[in-house]
Amino acid sequence: MITFIGPSGVGKSEILNQIDERFPDLLSRSISTTTRKKRNEESDLDYHFISEEDFHKMIARGDFLEYNNYVGNYYGTSFESVIPLLEEGRRVIKIIEVNGLKAIKDSKRVNGLKHIAIFIDAPTREERENRIINRGKLLDGEIIARIETGDNEREFFKNNPGYFDHLIINDNLDRAVEEVLDIIRNLNHVALV
Repeated sequence: MITFIGPSGVGKSEILNQIDERFPDLLSRSISTTTRKKRNEESDLDYHFISEEDFHKMIARGDFLEYNNYVGNYYGTSFESVIPLLEEGRRVIKIIEVNGLKAIKDSKRVNGLKHIAIFIDAPTREERENRIINRGKLLDGEIIARIETGDNEREFFKNNPGYFDHLIINDNLDRAVEEVLDIIRNLNHVALV
């Protein structure tokens, strides 16, 4: 299991999309469940979109490996979206936030499975802010919340380096993609050309 952790606007999804384009069978994505409204460009391959009521039912049943309320919406990784893929021997990739990382590290159901945590960051806070603002899809309150949450995630990384296996500064998308591919190449000596 490989997790990308990092503030909003650092390019986690872009890196993953580039890898998927080049090596479509390399990684299996675990699809998150969310209470967030579906955006026009999104499909059910991006998220499982459910009501907040149904999300709370899943919490009560213990269905989530990790979940969190992020900027007013719930997001979670169900065991059902991860465990079968791992049992098949597939490399599962997941974009999560730091509370999700803590939950994964503490989970007895995935304890013992190989897990690589990669913290991805922008070169500067200003660059991260510009990327968030230039998306053009968010309201001012959402932008501020994402920037503040990102500051907290960076602080967590700084104070808890033992939670992470790698750090990638995404100041150049092609280089960041290659750095992730190098990490994957070193897992069981995967050959990627």
